[in-house]
Amino acid sequence: MDLQKRLYVKNYEAWKYFCNQECFSTEVLKVQEVPDGAILPMRAIPDNPCVDDIYEGGVVDAKGRFVAGSIRINKKNPGYMSVLRGYSVKSEELQHSPEKVIFGGVVIKHFGHFLVECMSRLWYVLQQRDDGKKIVFIDNGWKTDLKMNDFFELLGIDLKRIVFLKRPTRFASVIIPEESVHSWGQFYTQEYRQIYQKLRDAVPASSHKKIYLTHSAYHRDITCCNEQYFENYFAAKGFAVISPEKYSLAEQIAILKGADEVACMVSTLSHLILLAKPHTKLIMLTRTSHDVLVAQCLINEAAQADWYIVDASQNYLYGNRSHGVILLGATECWRNFVRDHYGEEDVPDTLSEAALPYMRAWCRYYEQNDHLKRLDAQDFVELFRQMYEVIMGKDCPPGLLKKSPKDEYLEEKGHQLGSLQNYNEVLHELAGKPVLVAYEITTDKYKSLRCYSGQVCGTGDAAIKDIRIYFTDEKVSCTYRLYLQGQGWTEPRKSGEDAEALGRHVYGLSVALAPEWEKIYDLSFRLHNREGWSPMLPGGASAAQEASPLDAIQLMLKIKAAT
Repeated sequence: MDLQKRLYVKNYEAWKYFCNQECFSTEVLKVQEVPDGAILPMRAIPDNPCVDDIYEGGVVDAKGRFVAGSIRINKKNPGYMSVLRGYSVKSEELQHSPEKVIFGGVVIKHFGHFLVECMSRLWYVLQQRDDGKKIVFIDNGWKTDLKMNDFFELLGIDLKRIVFLKRPTRFASVIIPEESVHSWGQFYTQEYRQIYQKLRDAVPASSHKKIYLTHSAYHRDITCCNEQYFENYFAAKGFAVISPEKYSLAEQIAILKGADEVACMVSTLSHLILLAKPHTKLIMLTRTSHDVLVAQCLINEAAQADWYIVDASQNYLYGNRSHGVILLGATECWRNFVRDHYGEEDVPDTLSEAALPYMRAWCRYYEQNDHLKRLDAQDFVELFRQMYEVIMGKDCPPGLLKKSPKDEYLEEKGHQLGSLQNYNEVLHELAGKPVLVAYEITTDKYKSLRCYSGQVCGTGDAAIKDIRIYFTDEKVSCTYRLYLQGQGWTEPRKSGEDAEALGRHVYGLSVALAPEWEKIYDLSFRLHNREGWSPMLPGGASAAQEASPLDAIQLMLKIKAAT
């Protein structure tokens, strides 16, 4: 796949990485039956130190052991908004049912989430057409007008079978079909596609062949300034401009099923491609430049779409793809796309006309409901980056954009809450080991890989071209040097400080804590090349050779043992 002709984005390397992942799995999905199993409603994990919306609940066995919840990344790391553990229930609070039921899974009460990931266990129900067992769901309690029954009816499921559990209940038996998708984990199976084929089969196709799905009439969560430019542009090319939320689910499916070409923003709107026939052309406009909607990469593959992603973000104030206010417009990426696909060179600038309405909308949003107070220091760094790039017309100097090592660490740990064990480890590290060494490498294959104390950083198959060392407490410091073939040792670098990119392979490393910190911590490291690992070396040591470049490193920082 030639991604140069599909990705018209600033954040090319990140999009390229995820779009290159093959998500389809031939894994045979299993069905587990749990005698005397209990299903527990979802509830947020208390005292979560890193990220919101990590849940406990799901299915537990007769002894209270956790069996199933929801997975969004993989089995070792279920991820954000997953259900990763059970909880204890007093006997007097536990209801009992003599029925054998099917665990339908976890419902996130949001249309896009439900469409993409909350029907993933229903493949089993569709295969057992004559089975009248109740299908029990648990949900995250969001107050929405999501019409889930429309999905069930189009799938041919009797609504009398659907149960949304509100109290912990033990059943005679719970049947648990495996999930057919992990939307952020690059995993889906053939059964996942079959669910959407069933929805398409339920309705006839509409007559629209080219459609632009607009967000402009949907006044919730996010305001998209200047989307009218894209509505007008595509309308002039024969696209019908459609607000999906004005149509029933059956009508939305009919519209998508009939379309040969779809254009829209990267959002819930682009998720609707799951309802389109295979090989439908999909043109997606990003609302921000700096992030990647990983699930959309899986969706594009599962839908077998002929997809294109175009960065249409002109945000020069803080912008988030999920909420707030964003500005769309004729970016350089958009100009390149229309030149390549429509042969147009003269694309009018939209920024000056849209700037004032955008700033007014931004101010109106952030003056309400303490929205501005929710932005942290890194959000304002991002605001500056966007303003600089849009107004100055060039990339912001990279040194201005770095998060503090502590913020990087907390963000990394927030995505590791994949099990009770990991959760407890995070609590322990935050409370008992507040200082970690962080190290970032650049290789021939990857622009940046970051690891923390004890983690192996590197893939073992890509030579390292640069190493940067930091600490989660910026008061702690070290000096380090890199060994370059034919050149020898570089000048000493200080942890946390920028350094000139080397552009050459690294063959050795020397690192030493500052004297005042050597009294408190022990720093050690080891190096890997094609010959294998070096022994673990103490801080202050040097190791280098010219046979082959380094392809992985590991650093350890520990508090000195009491003497």
